[in-house]
Amino acid sequence: MSRLTACLIVLVIWALIYLANLGSSELRSEEGHRVLPAVQMLDK
Repeated sequence: MSRLTACLIVLVIWALIYLANLGSSELRSEEGHRVLPAVQMLDK
């Protein structure tokens, strides 16, 4: 296997993993409870 082929395989695997989760929400159910108080503290 050439170096170019190996790089292309890694790129395709990365794209499948990264792009599949691109539309998912970054804030899960419990993270919002941590973020909102921090935002309120910064607003003061």
